[in-house]
Amino acid sequence: PSSYRQNALTLCQEKVISLEALPEFAAFLFTENYAQDLQAWQTLLQKGDPRARLRECSALVPQIEPFNASEIEKGLKALASQNGQSVGAYNQAVRWAVSGKTMGPSFYPLLEVLGKACVQRRLQRCLNERTT
Repeated sequence: PSSYRQNALTLCQEKVISLEALPEFAAFLFTENYAQDLQAWQTLLQKGDPRARLRECSALVPQIEPFNASEIEKGLKALASQNGQSVGAYNQAVRWAVSGKTMGPSFYPLLEVLGKACVQRRLQRCLNERTT
């Protein structure tokens, strides 16, 4: 839908410096077959257990209602506090799972734009594909 396209492109405006950079920066917003930075995944593994964070987030996502940036942020901060983790550990793992990168558009608005079903599907796919 055009509203999704508009929201996705608006989300990218703050970070994309030129129109030429947009396709590489935003590809994950428009396809399920996006590139994954495997070196970034290895870095996440060295910092902790991103799979555990993804499992915990996968259980949380269906409970977030409404699925908007504010509620997503509240939910992830509460989850981090409950599990004695930094919210950054969750944010980095989830960002990688949904985009294949550890950097990109503003995190909580990104998840809102992708939508609950897409976020849940990508978290699950990452858990299924990344055994280590």
